[in-house]
Amino acid sequence: MRERIEPGVVVDGFRVGACIHKGGTGSIYRVDVPPSRDPGFPIVIKSPLLGRGESSIGIDRFSAITGG
Repeated sequence: MRERIEPGVVVDGFRVGACIHKGGTGSIYRVDVPPSRDPGFPIVIKSPLLGRGESSIGIDRFSAITGG
């Protein structure tokens, strides 16, 4: 079973929009930003593939980029 972020889900106050890219280790989604948190430029969110049978490389790369 894969756990996925889907359009319409709210993450930390940001509403996930349409998926704009799917790759081997994750997906990138547009994000609707609340006016009070609008940085003045478009925002996207990357969601690494999670779930049984998925390679851990997606999480490793995600952690390296985000500093996690």
